[in-house]
Amino acid sequence: MCAGAFGLLLAILLHTPLARADEPSRAPLGGFVEDDVGVLLMAGGVGLFAGPSYGPLRAGVGYYRFDSPYRALSGAPEGFELSVRHIVSLDATWHFLADQIEGPYVRLMGQWKRQRVENRDNGARKHLDSVLVGPELGWAWRVHAGLYLAPRLGALYYVKRPQGQENQPVLVGGKPYDNERHHAWDLFATLGAGYAF
Repeated sequence: MCAGAFGLLLAILLHTPLARADEPSRAPLGGFVEDDVGVLLMAGGVGLFAGPSYGPLRAGVGYYRFDSPYRALSGAPEGFELSVRHIVSLDATWHFLADQIEGPYVRLMGQWKRQRVENRDNGARKHLDSVLVGPELGWAWRVHAGLYLAPRLGALYYVKRPQGQENQPVLVGGKPYDNERHHAWDLFATLGAGYAF
């Protein structure tokens, strides 16, 4: 009795659907499309990903691009501008307390990223490529039917670093570029808005 009451209370608090024996089972095969609102709000921002889902599991392919004019966000040193020309991502997600895309989730993701660094003094540019992998934690709140909002936090490790494995400064138009924010980890927080079907 106590365990059942605790389970009911936990389900209410987590807003996780409870399955009953007399309810028909949901069709587990579906899909989703999601936009990264944080990236969308940046200059030139595009952050879309989509893919199939099977119950609480989903796989996604994504594409991102945006300009990073704010040094506080980009970490670009004085005299440089940084833009993300593109990110191609692959991910696998598990909503561990639900039978669909809903509630808390953990995601493992990998990204290939190309950044463009520009020397503001002379306009010289250089492309820097990197590969990142890491986890993401989030929560998908169903707003209406399949529409959901998903705040999330992530930590991606630079397997291939943009300034080389030793993180040496890179010359761009004769000036050394060194972005300490992209030496080992890329930490982020954002909000997704999506639709599950």
